[in-house]
Amino acid sequence: MKFYAPKYKQLDLGLLRSSLDELDKTNRWVALGDLLLWTELKKEYNSRLDNQKKGARNKPARMILGAMIIKHKLKPK
Repeated sequence: MKFYAPKYKQLDLGLLRSSLDELDKTNRWVALGDLLLWTELKKEYNSRLDNQKKGARNKPARMILGAMIIKHKLKPK
């Protein structure tokens, strides 16, 4: 049996985190994200979804709430 080394190496999560830390603080989405109380929003979001024992897990609160905020903000008038 032959062993094949993976063609691509997995990216280090620290690399992603450091690139997020360098986001432009004047960007409207970054500024808005810094204003939100993510811990409290996550707690409320997760308290309304009770699927820990059955079905798929919850999507991350930041992803869902961020998408909803962007959709609302970009909604044509």
